[in-house]
Amino acid sequence: MSLETTTVIADYRTRIIDGLQYDSYAFYGQGPNWRLLGGGVMGLVIPEGGGVDVLYQNHLDEETIVHAHGLTPPSTLDGVPYLSAVPLFPNRTAHYEYGLDGSRNNGTYFIHSHYGFQSGNGLVAPVFVEGVAPSYPLAGELQTAEDIFVILEDVCPAASEEFLAKHVGAKRRPGLPEESGQLGDCSSWATFLELAVGFNETNGEPPVSCPGVDAATGSDVVYKAFLANGATNKAPVFVLQQDPLPEYIVLHVINACGMTNMRVDLPFAATVTAVDGQLVQPYQASQFWVSVAQRVDLLVDVNAVLSSVPVTNGVKWFAATSYTESTVASVPAPLVVVLQGSLDNTTRAAITNVIRSTTVVTGMMTAVQERELRAFSPLQPSAQQPAVTFTAKLTGDNGFRGINYESYRLPPTEPLPFQPNPNPFLVQYGDWVEIAIENNNPDGHPMHLHGHNFQVLSIDGEAFSGAVRDVVLVPGGCHNVTIGFSADNPGIWAFHCHLEFHLAAGMLTTVEYIPGNLATVMPPAVDATSVQVGERCTACSGGSCQQTTVATNQCVAYYSCSQQQQLYMLAKPSGVTGNFVGLLYHDNQCTQAAWSSDLAATAATTAPAIAVRCTSSARR
Repeated sequence: MSLETTTVIADYRTRIIDGLQYDSYAFYGQGPNWRLLGGGVMGLVIPEGGGVDVLYQNHLDEETIVHAHGLTPPSTLDGVPYLSAVPLFPNRTAHYEYGLDGSRNNGTYFIHSHYGFQSGNGLVAPVFVEGVAPSYPLAGELQTAEDIFVILEDVCPAASEEFLAKHVGAKRRPGLPEESGQLGDCSSWATFLELAVGFNETNGEPPVSCPGVDAATGSDVVYKAFLANGATNKAPVFVLQQDPLPEYIVLHVINACGMTNMRVDLPFAATVTAVDGQLVQPYQASQFWVSVAQRVDLLVDVNAVLSSVPVTNGVKWFAATSYTESTVASVPAPLVVVLQGSLDNTTRAAITNVIRSTTVVTGMMTAVQERELRAFSPLQPSAQQPAVTFTAKLTGDNGFRGINYESYRLPPTEPLPFQPNPNPFLVQYGDWVEIAIENNNPDGHPMHLHGHNFQVLSIDGEAFSGAVRDVVLVPGGCHNVTIGFSADNPGIWAFHCHLEFHLAAGMLTTVEYIPGNLATVMPPAVDATSVQVGERCTACSGGSCQQTTVATNQCVAYYSCSQQQQLYMLAKPSGVTGNFVGLLYHDNQCTQAAWSSDLAATAATTAPAIAVRCTSSARR
C-alpha cells in the first residue's frame, strides 16, 4: 500500500426514507480517490491514466466481497465469492491494486457487493474513471462539462401478490439454506425463499421453449420505494448550478437496482455519449432505458435547452426522472437540476408536485433502443479468425434452472463447500468468442459478463455493429441477442443475469480459460520447486473438483499474469476437443507437450492426472 491507497469500508447504516427507517448497508471511504461527486453522492474517482488502489475493510459481522462492475481486473481481484477469492470475513481487509486499460476503462462504473443480497440493500457506490478519447467528436464538451451522478435503487422487496396467489400451498424446495445469517431488512432472504417455492428444480414443470412464450407484463418481486441518490419522489434531491452556468452537463446514470429496469426521461433531447463506460456514436434521445446494472452518460447542452426548460416561481429547472418499468403505473424517481433562480421551500414543493402529478406508463423494456446504438470503437476480430461460439438459453423461472436448464449458485445461497461450475464455457486466450443468448423465458434478463467488454452483434437475427457494453438486456418472450468479445483476460469469469434474485437462484455460468499456446499466453513455466509442498489447492479431474494438497510427485507449473498468479497442473478437461497444451510429468520431470491419448496413458501411470488452481493472494 502507499499514500495513494484509498480505503473503502463496508458497514451497516439506518436509512430514513420518507420518514420510515430501513436497516441497510453502505460504503464509506477515506483517502485521495474517495470524493463527493456532483449530485451529492460519495464515490471512487480514478484519475485519467491511473489504476485501482483500494483497501477494502469489512466492518460487518458477516462476509462480504466487492466487485468493481465493468472494470477488467485480473480474475483473482474480480470480487466474486470463491470464483475469484474467498469472501472477506468480518474485521478483515483486502488490498486490490491493478492497472486499467485507458482504451476501454474510462467512464461510468460502480462497485457493489457480490455476496448474498447486500448489493440490493444498499452496498453500492459509483466509480468514475476520468478521461475520454481525444478522437471522440464531443471530447471537448465532455472534458469541460459539469458531472452529475444519478444512482438508482429499489428498496424493500417482497414477492408480489400475484405470485403468492399462484403458488398457494407450494412446498419449499429442499436444499436451500433456511437463513442467510445476514441483515434481513424487508425480507430479502424470505423473498428469495418464496420465489424458490414456485419452482422445484428436480420435479418442476418441464422446460418451456420457444415459440409460444409470451413476454411478461410485470415482475414477481415488488418494492416499497424507488430512489435517485437516496431520495424518493416525495422529497427529491435538488442540484443547484452555480453562476456562471456550465456550458454542458453530463448526467451519469447508474441503475443499481436489484430487479427494476428504469427509463430516464428528460424534457428535452440530450446526447447519449456512452453506455456502460464505453463510447457510442452520438445519439439523440429524450428518453433512454437503463436495465439493472447498465449505465448511460447523457450530455446536456445547457445554452440550447435554457429557453425551453420548465419555470416555476421564476426558477428554471429540469428533472432527470427515472420511471420504473411498468404496464400499469410507473413510479418516478427524479433528480432535479436548478439552472437559474432562487430556490425556497415553497418553490421546491411546487416543483416536486409537478413531477409527482405527471402520470407515465413506460411499458416493458424492449430492444428497440439497443438496435439504434452504434459503437464508437467496435471490437474487431481478425478476418481469418473463426469465432468460438456458445449458446446460452435463458430458461426456467425466477432464475432457477436459468441458463441451459441448469442452476449454478454461489454461497451464501448455496451451502459450502464450494463447487466449481460443472458446465463452463471454455475458451483459449486470443479466441474471438460469440455467445448467442436465446430467451425462452417470459422475463427480460440483463446479462452481465465479468472481466471483458463485449459488443452487441445482432438482435433477433439482425446483424449490426452495436454498442460495446458489459450488460445487455435480452427481452422476454422468445427474443435473442448475440454478443462477441476477445478472450484477452485469462481466468474464471462470471456470466450471469444481474437481476438480484435470479442470480441468487443460480442464473449464472462461467467463462473459463484453458491453455492454448502457453508460450504466447503466459511466461514460461518453471520447475515444481516454485510450489510449496503442502499448499491447499482446488484440484479437478474428470469433471469433478476437490481440495487437495500439493505433493512432491505432482507436476505443477507456476505462472505470473499481470498481477495475478496462478498455479496449474494440467490435464485435458473432460469434453475438450482439439489441441490442448499441458504439462506431462514423467521420470521426475515436467515437460510441456500437446495432449494426446498416448501421453495421457503415460501420465496416468506415472502421476495423478489432475489440474490444480490456486491464487497467490489466498492459496487454499
